Order: sequence, then structure tokens, then C-alpha cells
Amino acid sequence: MEPYPPYETLTPREKEVFEGVCKGLAAKEIGIALGISPRTVEHHRENIGRKLRTSLLTEWTVIALRSGVRGLEVNVKKEIQG
Repeated sequence: MEPYPPYETLTPREKEVFEGVCKGLAAKEIGIALGISPRTVEHHRENIGRKLRTSLLTEWTVIALRSGVRGLEVNVKKEIQG
């Protein structure tokens, strides 16, 4: 699957943050995993929102699925099945 065009505009670090957010991780969890502060994670989230022209998690999830982000399918199925 080819990456969805807006996803390709993200830097490698923004992609890491984006994927963490789409997987349901909190800023603190993402920060720990990446070795950055939660505030830096929030800064990346703001940049991602500008580049993707949306800050809605549901739209980010659609972009992630269309871009082939791995490991996301399991989380989406869990949320749907509730």
C-alpha cells in the first residue's frame, strides 16, 4: 500500500509521534518511548495537525490506515468491538 500523501509530508520524528497518537498513547508515553519531553510531543502534534490540516484523531486514524501504519489495525478493531 502506498502512503497517503499528507503522511509523506511528515518528518521521521513527526511520523513516530503520529503513529503513537494513533495507537492511543498519551504524550507522556510517547515522550518516554522516544526520549523526548511530553511538551515536545505536543509541539510535534501541533505541527502534524497543521500539515495534515486536521487535529481530529478519527481523521488521523484514517490517514494512518491508508498509509499502512503497522499495529494500528488491532487497536481499531478493539475500539469497534468495545
